[in-house]
Amino acid sequence: MGAAKKFDTFSHLERLLADFDQLKASAQALQTPNSEDDEFIRCGIVGFAQNMPADRWEYDHFLYVRTFRDEVAGSDFSADWIRFTCLAAGYFLALAEAKVIGDVELRLAEAHTPGFMWLKCEAFEATPPL
Repeated sequence: MGAAKKFDTFSHLERLLADFDQLKASAQALQTPNSEDDEFIRCGIVGFAQNMPADRWEYDHFLYVRTFRDEVAGSDFSADWIRFTCLAAGYFLALAEAKVIGDVELRLAEAHTPGFMWLKCEAFEATPPL
């Protein structure tokens, strides 16, 4: 038996970044029946839908993504920074829900996402936020 392949958060984040414009457009076009689903939450739904059917999206998922949205939305971060934060949160949450990753990998993905975004900050804004 071979060793289990180690989960590589950064390869997933790279894929999300490569598809960011398309995923952002999908979130902007997405219509939901919930008034609380602003564009940033819809980015989370679109991220989630990369790994699980969107109809499996539940209120607990909304709360999870909202936590990340609220952490960055109250700062001087750009809209694209907030969008990507929510996109990644929904994406990794769905991987955990699908049992592709466990709790440890989900927490690592949560921790790796801001670092990845700082490394790629030019993709989200002209200058990095302070």
